[in-house]
Amino acid sequence: MRNKILLLILFPIVIGSISAEEKIFTLQIASITSGLNLSNDLNYTEFSIEILNMFIENQNNRFGFKISPFSLRMYFNDLHEYNITELNFLNFSSHYNLLNNYDIIFGPFVSIQYLSIRNWQSFDFKNITLNTGVKTIVKDLYFDVFDRKYNFLAEMELGYRYNYYIGHRFYLTMTCDLIGYFIFIGKVFNFFHKIREMQ
Repeated sequence: MRNKILLLILFPIVIGSISAEEKIFTLQIASITSGLNLSNDLNYTEFSIEILNMFIENQNNRFGFKISPFSLRMYFNDLHEYNITELNFLNFSSHYNLLNNYDIIFGPFVSIQYLSIRNWQSFDFKNITLNTGVKTIVKDLYFDVFDRKYNFLAEMELGYRYNYYIGHRFYLTMTCDLIGYFIFIGKVFNFFHKIREMQ
């Protein structure tokens, strides 16, 4: 019942961000995330990859929305005895930017991951993950790709997480755009290569 109530709270925010004027649409091919899930009884490290992330943002009311149809998430505990793999097909996130700045976003957010295949078995309709807290997004790092500016997204989330199986956790995650990450690494190698040639 609590999960359904939270979904009812989330959907008006989602609808408001989609139907608002002055929308900005961004498509991200893939992103990678690593982080920590902390509690008194057991801690988890986390790694995930999301594919085809769609961002819709409104510069006037500063609400943003993200949807990802494919999210592969893996949890590993300290003893490596209880590992979990989730493939989620419904991934929604909505945030509010406290800053009057389009390139840097900082503010509260709420997100949900649902409709999952857990540990590579059948669909698990009980498994749901709810997140809330503070999100920071940096978007003002640009790279030239095929003579076009490519927008590199880096995110950080700090907040509270509830998962049906894992329970209640505090967590911290760092996310970066996968293509932008490889471009950045390539530019770093290119920089050192040029220094080496000058010597």
